[in-house]
Amino acid sequence: MVAMDIFHIVRYGTLADLRAVLTPNTVNERDQHGFTPLMLAEGLAKTVLLLQSGAHVNAQNSWGLTPLMCAVQAPDKGLNVAQALIEHGADVNLNQPLVLAEAAYIPLLIAHGADVNSRNRAGETRLIRAAYQVDYEAARYLLEHGADPRLENTRGQTARTIAQAVRENTSEAARGPVERFITLLAAYQEPA
Repeated sequence: MVAMDIFHIVRYGTLADLRAVLTPNTVNERDQHGFTPLMLAEGLAKTVLLLQSGAHVNAQNSWGLTPLMCAVQAPDKGLNVAQALIEHGADVNLNQPLVLAEAAYIPLLIAHGADVNSRNRAGETRLIRAAYQVDYEAARYLLEHGADPRLENTRGQTARTIAQAVRENTSEAARGPVERFITLLAAYQEPA
């Protein structure tokens, strides 16, 4: 088998298939976009095998994505995969995985020291992303753990101004959740 087969195997093959192709050279092999097998691995068993075989837990692809970032933006990967990456030294602040994280991963990342106000290149925080999604529970958790609702993205928008824009583009009948979200933000907003 050639080294590229490992990328198919970590996604679709069995653990035995992975063991058969895993070598010191293939464990950190990169595809044309800089993805490593660890970034693409499906399931805890494959993830742990790669980590135990020397996979670089903080490797970055061409876009700066790390294995942890790949895990926390994929709801089907599972919290146990993200937990294993963290236990093996994944940096919870390297390239702001919290900003990309699905809501289910937020408590795990914060519990391990993720900066609740970290920003991506567009200046967006996870709270700002929650505003786009009108994700009340994620916003509540973030605010309770120190998220600053006054932070602006590079376009000068805060979570509240984004939620207000969402409200303006929502039918009258469906505005209840957006209003609840805005009320939550207002409760944490300090006077200017």
